[in-house]
Amino acid sequence: MLATIDIILGETVVNVVFAPAVTMDGSAAITATGLNNVKVARSFKKGWNTLALPFAITTAELGTGVKAQEFSGVTADGGLNFTAVTNLEANKPYLVYFPAATDVAEYFGTNISAVDETGVTNGAYTFKPNFSNPSLSMAGNYGVVTADGVSKIMKGGAGSTLQTIRAYFTGNGAGTARIYFDGETTGIEAITNATANGKIYNLQGVEVSGKLPAGVYVKNGEKVIIK
Repeated sequence: MLATIDIILGETVVNVVFAPAVTMDGSAAITATGLNNVKVARSFKKGWNTLALPFAITTAELGTGVKAQEFSGVTADGGLNFTAVTNLEANKPYLVYFPAATDVAEYFGTNISAVDETGVTNGAYTFKPNFSNPSLSMAGNYGVVTADGVSKIMKGGAGSTLQTIRAYFTGNGAGTARIYFDGETTGIEAITNATANGKIYNLQGVEVSGKLPAGVYVKNGEKVIIK
């Protein structure tokens, strides 16, 4: 509920509105709308993360050196193309880059839009925000992960989940798809489609077999660590 008071400063009357406080930390569905004092409390890993918010912000408001990319199309070879932006729209999913691991606790006095999880579709893939389910199953969906210092988009396993104010990919395209930023290949290497066929893949999406060296692999859509 909004509360309004008038403060008289000399001959000037200042109308002050006190808005409800809302915390968005990924642990609950987003239900608030309208003018609110929003606290975004979330940890971001170094490198690329997904982000979706029901209000507009800029990369500068997220911190120094933060960059953002929106899903803008598909390339001739079936890759996913992203374009750099500095203004992030409400209800739209983004890839955001943090130069260092960061615990964000930012406050925004803003209007929260009614949430819309439609997302952005290009070609066979849809980049979708998650506002409604704090433990969304990632089985069959694709999310951004970091393994051995390399960011990738990888298919989630049966036990993997995604919190709110994040985003994920759905799609029925080819097993792998290159990721491009402004038409150039990136450190986010490929979508890895490790289907439940018992085969083992390395983090580059290449099938491997035999006695494997120590490392991280993917089997049936889940990461497997061999020590």
